[in-house]
Amino acid sequence: YLPLSITYGYDWGDSPGIQSTVVVGTNTNEIIGYSRADGKMVYDKYFVVSNPSLKDYKLQALYPTNGGIIFAYATLGDRSLVALINPSKGTVQSNGTFYNVLEGALNSIPTYDVGSSRYITSTTAGDVYLLQPNMVINQTFSIIGGMKTPINGLGNILSYTAQMGYYYGTITNSGQLYIQETIGTNIAPLPPGKYPSENTYILGTDAYGRDIWTWLVYGSRAELVVGIVAALSSVLLGTFLGLISGFYGGWVDSLIMRITDIFLSLPGLVIMLILAASLGPNIWNIIFVIAILSWSGITRIIRAQVLSLKTRAFIDAARISGASKYRLMMVHIFPNVLPLTFLYMSFGVSGAIITEASLAFLGMGDPHAVTWGMMLQYLWTTGHVLDAPWWLLPPGITITLLSLAFYLVGRAFDEVINPRLRRR
Repeated sequence: YLPLSITYGYDWGDSPGIQSTVVVGTNTNEIIGYSRADGKMVYDKYFVVSNPSLKDYKLQALYPTNGGIIFAYATLGDRSLVALINPSKGTVQSNGTFYNVLEGALNSIPTYDVGSSRYITSTTAGDVYLLQPNMVINQTFSIIGGMKTPINGLGNILSYTAQMGYYYGTITNSGQLYIQETIGTNIAPLPPGKYPSENTYILGTDAYGRDIWTWLVYGSRAELVVGIVAALSSVLLGTFLGLISGFYGGWVDSLIMRITDIFLSLPGLVIMLILAASLGPNIWNIIFVIAILSWSGITRIIRAQVLSLKTRAFIDAARISGASKYRLMMVHIFPNVLPLTFLYMSFGVSGAIITEASLAFLGMGDPHAVTWGMMLQYLWTTGHVLDAPWWLLPPGITITLLSLAFYLVGRAFDEVINPRLRRR
């Protein structure tokens, strides 16, 4: 075997504080202890935890931490296993439950903060973990870029971590400094700056020194993606179910309508919060949640239109001429409900944008995504709602204007497809 790392442990016997054991980690997942007095092997243990599903993790390094306890680090794919090792035995602390799995590989030396009793480390996923002495995650911070760099772009990997009493500082490889509190509170390195504030940012900066204008511009991409994809998904689903329900009728119609009634009766925002919390803070999960709870209204409208079209003379003529049910539905009926589909998709985009902003503001947004809702969420959590209008107003105004724009497009569609609304 080849040694991966060597660290010093403490003898927990009659003479605490005496460094008497040298602990070696190997590339064969062994943890070996040697006596400093005579160099003889004290123990030879395999690095194992109580969960058998984690047996394939490969030991990467050992780090000395508080009181001589050893912080072990192993990897499997893009995940890390961290555990505390008793240096006098070479085994995982307690009954083998002092471990946890983190996203990404460790890219900073684990540090123990005595004041808050927290282990601090970071991973290549761009996250800083605060771990309790039993390896339970106390808090996770996402290191996010700023200034003129996209927040979810490159340069967000932590390269160094150091603690200062109850605080710790982190420096990204893009040269940005973050200071945060080890008990789980973000501490801004600088107060938010307004324009003119002797800086180069036309809309000022937030509490993390990030350019509001850059965030606003990059956030528009996510808002358009969420709005269009969520609206398109819900409208396609609603149109398909409305076509099936209205065309076939009978028990198919009854079943689809009862399911539609159930979805219409659900408290939308509450269910969205529950689903978003269950699925996790990901932008695509948010799109899925919005789409799956927004199709019921369009289903009823399309069904009503199909029921009306089925009785028209041109449908009877097509049926008499031998057209199949599929051809009747897709060639003769569907093109006539398509304008309604576009109309309600325009309205749906506005609703999806507002819904995403609401979920993000309530803490269910994707912390790695650049959205206007996350701008408002950071504004709220940092406590600058009342004293930073240059931070509050831009996302609020842009959400309103973009939603209004799609609503007006929908109204224009409505005038085109509804003869009674056309101007004479």
